[in-house]
Amino acid sequence: MMEFQTDREANCPAKCPLLAAPREECYCVNLGSLTTEAAIYYCGGKHEECRIYQEHLSLGRREQ
Repeated sequence: MMEFQTDREANCPAKCPLLAAPREECYCVNLGSLTTEAAIYYCGGKHEECRIYQEHLSLGRREQ
């Protein structure tokens, strides 16, 4: 079965890989009035700038 992307999906930046299994401190887990803007910004496509994502990557490198 072929999957098709909508125009919206094709133009969206890549979403944070942690959304599938977020860490406890992720903005999307603790969503509220103080974290909504950060969740949209970081989880929605700027995850490489997110300190939580960067910490996750550095932990993975240390375990290898």
